[in-house]
Amino acid sequence: MINIDDASLEFNGSVFAQRLANATVNITNGGVARSVNGNADLENVVFNGDSEGDTRRGFRFFGSFFKNNGTMTLGGDGVNSFDALRIGATPYAFSGTGQMILNHPAMTNPGAAPTISPTLAGVVLTNGANHTIRGKYRVATEMINLGTMTADNPGETVQFVGAPLENRGTLRATNSGILELRNDTIQSGGGGIDLDGGFLDFGGVGGGIASLTGGSIAASNGGKLLI
Repeated sequence: MINIDDASLEFNGSVFAQRLANATVNITNGGVARSVNGNADLENVVFNGDSEGDTRRGFRFFGSFFKNNGTMTLGGDGVNSFDALRIGATPYAFSGTGQMILNHPAMTNPGAAPTISPTLAGVVLTNGANHTIRGKYRVATEMINLGTMTADNPGETVQFVGAPLENRGTLRATNSGILELRNDTIQSGGGGIDLDGGFLDFGGVGGGIASLTGGSIAASNGGKLLI
């Protein structure tokens, strides 16, 4: 167990990747775990508290799970591509009661948004039932969503690109955010799409053919389906 009280736990992998394995990190009183440079690797780790990355600095995940009971904040520069969350094992699960906020500067290249990506073929990532991923980001790995995935930046997108998605939880667009499907999405087990003042866009500009099977779509507060 590692206790970070009003202090910073920094991963500075400018020369070698730095890996924390089989650990619980308790982060309190304004403390933070931070990815500073290079690769910050987490293997079967629990964060009880907040974490972040410097610009275009993220985390790589190994083992079988990452339990997040805080807020993880990661951001790109709006110009260069950025693999914010890289999944290096399968099956893999994000669990806990926390949230991940992925963002980059407004009205900049969507292709440079923080990306959830695999580091090997066949990766399947599960977002746990009480866990939220929100902001402006791209998903480029196969996923099973049991929790909440939200687009909540005005006029900005959360893009699901290519890899299949099974939604058993909630996909949400709010605050004029846009869910953009460029993949095959199946909804099951009560999964649904909630357009609460946000939008659902099939395919996007030049995004190719997308499909949505099953589940529900609910629109409120001006939420709309864009085809």
